[in-house]
Amino acid sequence: MIDVSKIIKEPDTVIERDMKLLALFFELFRTALGMALEQLDLELAKEYKKQGYVIECRDRRTVQCLCGIIYPPTDEKARKERHLSTG
Repeated sequence: MIDVSKIIKEPDTVIERDMKLLALFFELFRTALGMALEQLDLELAKEYKKQGYVIECRDRRTVQCLCGIIYPPTDEKARKERHLSTG
């Protein structure tokens, strides 16, 4: 985890400090939004599975937003959910 107090203390200028903090907060926002999108994707896949659909795979996507590109995470649980079947 990044030490925010270190970021506040280190830079010589206020502008440099603010830019580092802004980059940190953008990264935190992108990570949180990516995790939320991944959760939504899993919930939708489960709902479609209940309706009898077969989901062969879930493709990795990127989302462009104001603070940069968001890559929803692909963790072990998500990899296991990639190949849902009605079986």
